[in-house]
Amino acid sequence: MDKTQPEPGDWTSYQQKFMDGKVVFGSWYDHVTGWWERKDPKVHYMFFEDMVETMMPPRPKIFDFHGVSMIHQFTNNWENIQNFKARPDDILIATYPKSVVFGSWYDHVTGWWERKDPKVHYMFFEDMVETMMPPRPKIFDFHGVSMIHQFTNNWENIQNFKARPDDILIATYPKSGTTWTCYLLDLLYFSQTQPDRLTSTPIHLEYLSWRLRNQTSLPERIWQIVWILLLVSSKLTCRSSWFPSPFGNRNAGYMVFGSWYDHVTGWWERKDPKVHYMFFEDMVEDTGREIDKLCSFLGSTWTGEEKERIRHLVKFDNMKKDKMVNYLTVKAMDFKISPFMRKGKVGDWKNQFTVTQNEQFEEDYKKKMRKTTLQFRTQV
Repeated sequence: MDKTQPEPGDWTSYQQKFMDGKVVFGSWYDHVTGWWERKDPKVHYMFFEDMVETMMPPRPKIFDFHGVSMIHQFTNNWENIQNFKARPDDILIATYPKSVVFGSWYDHVTGWWERKDPKVHYMFFEDMVETMMPPRPKIFDFHGVSMIHQFTNNWENIQNFKARPDDILIATYPKSGTTWTCYLLDLLYFSQTQPDRLTSTPIHLEYLSWRLRNQTSLPERIWQIVWILLLVSSKLTCRSSWFPSPFGNRNAGYMVFGSWYDHVTGWWERKDPKVHYMFFEDMVEDTGREIDKLCSFLGSTWTGEEKERIRHLVKFDNMKKDKMVNYLTVKAMDFKISPFMRKGKVGDWKNQFTVTQNEQFEEDYKKKMRKTTLQFRTQV
């Protein structure tokens, strides 16, 4: 983004500013119509679209070539292909391309399939992908919580963990702002005393990661320390953790880490003075206000200037670009499939849920949350 320009805000607000002409350099409408109405012979008008059109080479024309749709780029060397002398140990690969040139996909695949030649080996793309991907871990019950072995192999260490009175533990449901909360606390405690951490230490290496969310299975001595709990609405959590299909699974509680409903209501009903509750939606709405509340809970004395600097650093867009925060240093994550940090917005579920899915979700939500006083917002 051009840092010499004012902060544009989100797309919706900027679009409205643009239409109202409340952007740098004024109204686009006034600019183009004013110049167009001038009709001055010393003014030459050029259109961006015309420039692009004339700079692009013409599209090749498709023609019939031996019963197959083709373009000249692929037929100019046909004589060489016709005269090609194959050896008995040659291997030729026949695949359909990514374009409509080369004729019908149906004719291609059925024609080769019906050939049934012993010298032809058939391979399916889906089978190739399936065999190349590691098998999905199996979910099993672990102290009443759906879990996978990757998160329980170190359970003995967790059971034997010796907490100190000034320790702070963060308890969040997966994809519910865990990294945001960790980074915020890291900045509050170390940004001034150890500033080099901001550029040298990935945030995921600094925090003891406990993957089990069931409170009853934690050692009793753990409850003697301070907890920070970030709560996120079910719709936002569902969309953020989707891979590949949340519907049916999350509602039934068959997700890794168990039921979101059990997690949020269990923590909410605890009402422990050593637990500080934070809501993702409140953080998005007014990060500075929520930082003030957290500082008050922790009994800290950070100055307004320090808190403002931290507020700027924990903006979602800034964190998403920070390699120490966005998990780009984790080799196990494939960012070609999906970034670890998505949008950091409230209400994006409306772009993902169909009307039917939303009605189904609302019905399930009302049934499972009817006995709690915990209230969430799904938009800000």
